[in-house]
Amino acid sequence: MIRLDIDFVFEQTGGPRGLLTLISKYIPDHELTYPQVQMWSQRRNIAGAWVPAVIYALIRDGASPLSCFLDDAEFGP
Repeated sequence: MIRLDIDFVFEQTGGPRGLLTLISKYIPDHELTYPQVQMWSQRRNIAGAWVPAVIYALIRDGASPLSCFLDDAEFGP
């Protein structure tokens, strides 16, 4: 299964505050709050409605699109 690499997202952005700052940079009119992003970090899961915005902001900031994802079956049989 291919999924968003949550560890990469928070490492790349410097944690919840950094991710919120990055999203604000590219999507200035969002209604996302710091407690929401902090909860994503704690739960290791980004709310589905925000995944496109997160990927968009990461790519706009220079991240390789493929680096945003993990493939659980990549090294499988």
